Parts: sequence; structure tokens; C-alpha cells
Amino acid sequence: MRAYGKRRYLELNISYLLRLFVMILTIFSVLSLLPGSSASPDEVYGVVTNVIDGDTFDLRIEKADSRITDSVERITLADVRSPDMKAIQGPAARDFTYAVLMDKRVYLDVDDFNRGQDDEGRLIAVAYLAGAYGQPIPYPNFNLLLVDAGHAILANQTDNEFDPKDWREEHNSEKSNSDTLQRVEENLRERLEESLQGSDQEQKGTQNDGWQNDSQNGLLSRIEDAAGEKLNRATQAAWDWLKAEITNTSLEMVNSSLDRALNRS
Repeated sequence: MRAYGKRRYLELNISYLLRLFVMILTIFSVLSLLPGSSASPDEVYGVVTNVIDGDTFDLRIEKADSRITDSVERITLADVRSPDMKAIQGPAARDFTYAVLMDKRVYLDVDDFNRGQDDEGRLIAVAYLAGAYGQPIPYPNFNLLLVDAGHAILANQTDNEFDPKDWREEHNSEKSNSDTLQRVEENLRERLEESLQGSDQEQKGTQNDGWQNDSQNGLLSRIEDAAGEKLNRATQAAWDWLKAEITNTSLEMVNSSLDRALNRS
């Protein structure tokens, strides 16, 4: 009877942990659908081959969409205006853009209005720099960076899709969401620690290495399949805790607990 009670306790404890883990996955899958940045920084990308002035450059296209007609396109930065090259500040603005962009990969969010072109046939776009692994860096975009560096002014044009005030607001919103995720992660760690403290004492003295590896690997494999690509920073914390702590229950019990947890979530 005592062995049965211990078995039942462990089974309920693991079932609770698994339900908690699946609940967290569900929460973050919903959070991922909440409104965030509306930018599309990878519609088009390529390498800058020529800089005309502070807000205009040529891009050799590496990834195109239906609006791209040439292998090299001239780009004008949306909603910012740099000094003309004949102005005193013009060469400095051009040199800044040259120093940052020349021979570098740049990602573009191309305007969705009027096939993304102005009256001169230039693509109207928000430009994004590339990171260490070639990925677009979402903030700050180069349009905003040029303004912050003092080489352009904001000049919102109502005939394109962009609104410069969104560039900072979206970043601030994303930062707020990140802070919320961090608090959820900390709370998750605390709840897992509290739940695991009791089961850890009950499980000591019942381990053997072969059974431990089988049950742990089977459990982790099944959770990983269920989680798929939804694992993110906070759920990864739960994942790490489960890998570290759920190690001592029979394989049959682990699988049955997982089935119940998934069915009840």
C-alpha cells in the first residue's frame, strides 16, 4: 500500500508538471499572435554597390519580389530626407551612409503602395542592417539611424505605408513584452522548484541508471515533439528544468502521465 501511495504521488506530481509545461506553451503560442511589429524587413535584400547621397543608394538584388524588375535597383529611404549633395552637410551625410552600408547586405521593407516606387522609379523602403549571422536587425532601422546620427530629418509622406512614429513605438512595445516574458520565466522557475522539492525527496533511493535514462529520454522526446517550434526563451527554461529534475519514474508511468497532461490541457 505504501509503495502504491508513493507511485500515485509521483504520478500526480509529474502529471501536474506536464500540464503546467503544456499550459506555458499554450500561453506563449497565444502571445506570439498578439499585435507586434508590422514591419516586413526581409521582403527584399541585397548588397549595396553605390551610394548617391545620404538617403539614396543602389542595391544589387539577392532576393526579389514581384516589384523588382532589375538586378540592381535604386533605393530611396522612406520618410527621411538627407541634405542635398550641393548643401554643406550633403557630403557628410553621404559619407555616413557609405561607411555603414557600402558593400554590406541590406534588408528592405518595400512600400506596398504604387508598386513601391516613387516618380523617379526608385524603390521606397525602410532599410535594415544585417547582423553577425546575416539576419536583419529589427531596431533601429537605418532610416531612423540616419536621423539619430544627425544626417537626415524625419519627413513623413502620407502616400506610402510607413509612419516614422511607429519605428520607436514598436521597439518600446517589444521591449515591454520582453520584460513580461522575463517575469513569467522567473515565476515559472519558482513554481517548478516548489513542485519538484517534494517529489525529489520521495524519489531518492528508488533510482537505477538504465531505468532513469529510458524514462527521461522517452519523456523529453515526447514533450519535444509536442512543443515543436513553440519553444522560446521562457518555455526553454521550463524545458531545462524538466530535463534536470524529471528523471525517476517508470517509463510506463511517465508515458501515461504525459498522455493525461496533454489531454487535459
